[in-house]
Amino acid sequence: MLLQVVLIAMIGVYSFPYGWGWTESLLFGGILSATDPVAVIALMKELGLLGDLRVLIEAESLLNDGTAIVVFELCLMVLLEPSSIAEYVGTGFQLVLGAPALGIGLFLASWFWLMRTDDPIQDTMVTVCTAYLCYFLSEAAGCKVSGVLSVLTLGVLMAGFGITAINTEDATHMLHAVWTIIVWICDTVVFILAGAIIVQDGFLENSGLFKASDWGYLLALYISLLLIRLFVVLLCAPFFRYSAYGMQERVCSPQKFAKYLLILSWGGLRGAVGLVLALIVSVNKHLEHVVSQRDPHFCPRVLLHTGGIVVLTTLINAASLEKLIMWLGLAEPTETEVFPFSLFLILCLSLSLSLSLSFSCSLTHTHTHT
Repeated sequence: MLLQVVLIAMIGVYSFPYGWGWTESLLFGGILSATDPVAVIALMKELGLLGDLRVLIEAESLLNDGTAIVVFELCLMVLLEPSSIAEYVGTGFQLVLGAPALGIGLFLASWFWLMRTDDPIQDTMVTVCTAYLCYFLSEAAGCKVSGVLSVLTLGVLMAGFGITAINTEDATHMLHAVWTIIVWICDTVVFILAGAIIVQDGFLENSGLFKASDWGYLLALYISLLLIRLFVVLLCAPFFRYSAYGMQERVCSPQKFAKYLLILSWGGLRGAVGLVLALIVSVNKHLEHVVSQRDPHFCPRVLLHTGGIVVLTTLINAASLEKLIMWLGLAEPTETEVFPFSLFLILCLSLSLSLSLSFSCSLTHTHTHT
């Protein structure tokens, strides 16, 4: 993960003509290193196969998101609050080590509560409120730890051990339904908000900000990210072969292992986490002022490139992953399996972009009349 951050940062320093330094580029690398496995996992579940690979992809996403956000927060602190290296190291340890402790403490409290109730509504409210309380205490209550890592710790413990405290099937069903709706709403809001800001700031208010060369750099960045991910996956291949679930030599042939590595490389989509981090950058006026000497348009550029990578990985990688799995012989095509998933992704993306453009135009129209 950290190697991937550094490699992406090297693109920002040596390939982009924007004059970014290492700190800005590492910030950008942290944003683009966060992967989103939702589309990949949904496709594999739809096909009913590759359960062992799904576990690996989900675990990678959990670790990647946590690491990416810690890198992002450290780089943001370096840019906005210059200090000594010792303080940066101390803050890093505090972010990484303090978050699991907070997550464990809140998990124990919620677990004891869940053990003493059989009410599905109360079980659901306890999990939802505990998750939001965990993030609030981490980020806004003076604990100064990573909110994402603390919630991640809470979620992993709740999924692994907290399920033993859910005593009824109705409560289990309600928990799954409520959290599915929450995740869907959050993903939809993030995508629409990111699209609206990109259209508003990049095309309506600053029509000359993004030139034809920027789109070329975006395409080159997409290709570079594919190569970087392939390199990192191949570098980790010996570790996967030795210890990864379902990929050991005794249960997985060399041919099947190579196919798994190809799917793992092609399935590195970018999504909501990267967009949220890019949105944080785009609305931070202090950061825009700090980096204005290097690149006065650093914040909108980060959001544009992040949004572009999300669009490209969704339209290309996610939409073609099903056909790749069929071509590798890991699943049998049927009349109902080959096209609907890809079509669904493209329709959702088109709807999000249309709503974003309409929302941005309405904002501009209202601002003009006022």
